[in-house]
Amino acid sequence: MAIHLYKTSTPSTRNGAVDSQVKSNPRNNLIYGQHRCGKGRNARGIITAGHRGGGHKRLYRKIDFRRNEKDIYGRIVTIEYDPNRNAYICLIHYGDGEKRYILHPRGAIIGDTIVSGTEVPIKMGNALPLSARYSNMEKTKLFQAPTEPEAPLVSKRGGRISSSTSRKPYALEEACTVWEGVLIDQKDESTSTDMPLGTAIHNIEITLGKGGQLARAAGAVAKLIAKEGKSATLKLPSGEVRLISKNCSATVGQVGNVGVNQKSLGRAGSKCWLGKRPVQWGIMGQKINPLGFRLGTTQSHHSLWFAQPKNYSEGLQEDQKIRNCIKNYVQKNMRIYSGVEGIAQIEIQKRIDLIQVIIYIGFPKLLIENRPQRIEELQMNVQKEINCVNRKLNIAIRRIANPYGHPNILAEFIAGQLKNRVSFRKAMKKAIELTEQADTKGIQVQIAGRIDGKEIARVEWIREGRVPLQTIGAKIDYCSYTVRTIYGVLGIKIWIFVDEEK
Repeated sequence: MAIHLYKTSTPSTRNGAVDSQVKSNPRNNLIYGQHRCGKGRNARGIITAGHRGGGHKRLYRKIDFRRNEKDIYGRIVTIEYDPNRNAYICLIHYGDGEKRYILHPRGAIIGDTIVSGTEVPIKMGNALPLSARYSNMEKTKLFQAPTEPEAPLVSKRGGRISSSTSRKPYALEEACTVWEGVLIDQKDESTSTDMPLGTAIHNIEITLGKGGQLARAAGAVAKLIAKEGKSATLKLPSGEVRLISKNCSATVGQVGNVGVNQKSLGRAGSKCWLGKRPVQWGIMGQKINPLGFRLGTTQSHHSLWFAQPKNYSEGLQEDQKIRNCIKNYVQKNMRIYSGVEGIAQIEIQKRIDLIQVIIYIGFPKLLIENRPQRIEELQMNVQKEINCVNRKLNIAIRRIANPYGHPNILAEFIAGQLKNRVSFRKAMKKAIELTEQADTKGIQVQIAGRIDGKEIARVEWIREGRVPLQTIGAKIDYCSYTVRTIYGVLGIKIWIFVDEEK
């Protein structure tokens, strides 16, 4: 195809190019409207996949993936753009007056002829079974009566003549060359009707008569590498090696529009027309707090109370005082031998006459064993801090089954290791080992600052398993922790993928 480069005059024409033969005026009887539902949301309207929405209105083109116009030659009339796929499509006019769309094979131009059937030449754009001989043999078994086997041919010297010598050699090997992932020469046509090994194909059927389902994207090409029995072995574009029935059909060649990934959109609006929302705009950025991002789906509030707008800031300050008072008391009086305080979360529920504080702790035995008066002492300290006279304060302690499955406890463990001058990599790997015992699906640990006393601050991180931060249905626990060392202040961030909403 002839490619014309734009002269840059506007942002939309920056680094732009267009194929002169590609049109965008589809036939009315081969299109229909479709309702694009979802756009990244589930049945309840909750966002489950980010950066999707908007986009230009599209009309769906009816593509002939079955290629069931058997033994009827067709001619390529136009090459058109399809907004529903990244490959181009061709409008075919068949000899019986039928008009259909097919995927555009790479190298096909307007005026080329194609055909589909069981005994068609091996030519770019033609569709035929993976083994025409096997397909014909099956037909003879079904529609013809069995006959007696013919006597073998005998030469004058008394030796048998092999039947394989009468077969025609594969003409494709003489006509073109097949590379790994590169299309065969489109202009040369093979006289053989049985698809040879090494043929580049696309639009491959999985179930006979259902139509092509494999290798349909732009630039996709599979390779026929073996035939044995009733199955053929294909190497797909992903590298997977798969067995397909020999009766299933495929189209010779590679799908066109190979350089679709090198296309420059020029401006942000072009991507919005494709139905892709911006990554850096709105609430879908990478630097949003994972807990606040999932409020109402997999995450709930840690403070439950109601206040008038003028008193809202006072309620927030009161919650902060309660949490700081509890953490300072635990840090001074009940430090665990490993250097981990063990407080995972503090929930606060306020009523008119009651403040309910629930402390989720990983090691409650050291908090209440042999010293029950310490809980009363902690309660009195909190009452003095917030100066609650008309409200009753109640503190409850709940144990966590897997302490090292919570990011706060894990961050305290890493902070203790860094204070003891343990290598940061060793501390992060040890934290991952502890998390694996808690049966989590993934973890990511990040440490930033003057690590190991270096003059230049840097960021080091390690990840194990899956941490899908952009999936709202994924339950992810997160914490940020600050630790003071002799080299300065270091920041620790931990993401733990607990479970995914079904």
